Amino acid sequence: MESDFFISEKGEIEVITTVCDAGCKEQFTIHNLQQKHLSDGVEKSYFVCPHCQHKYVACYTDDEVRKLQGKIREVRSRFGNRNYDHNQRRRKLIQAFYSIGGIVGWATR
Repeated sequence: MESDFFISEKGEIEVITTVCDAGCKEQFTIHNLQQKHLSDGVEKSYFVCPHCQHKYVACYTDDEVRKLQGKIREVRSRFGNRNYDHNQRRRKLIQAFYSIGGIVGWATR
């Protein structure tokens, strides 16, 4: 399967045109990923060729992976936001670090 799709900042698949190379060889557009809940909190994300119904698995995720994906989306949205003040965030982190004494003995050197 050769295609050019990516996951948006909201975690949604962007509309992509691809070719069903493992099945009917027809071109089609991917509008969204379908989810199937498996055991132990694992989810399978996939899309289906509308012509021959061949399934293509995009990924498998569990709770930990979805949590990390959420953090990645959060960071990406901050860095992609021109209005986000990175210096202010850095100052707040440094202030919080010193307010709890930093690493034991380090902040007092």
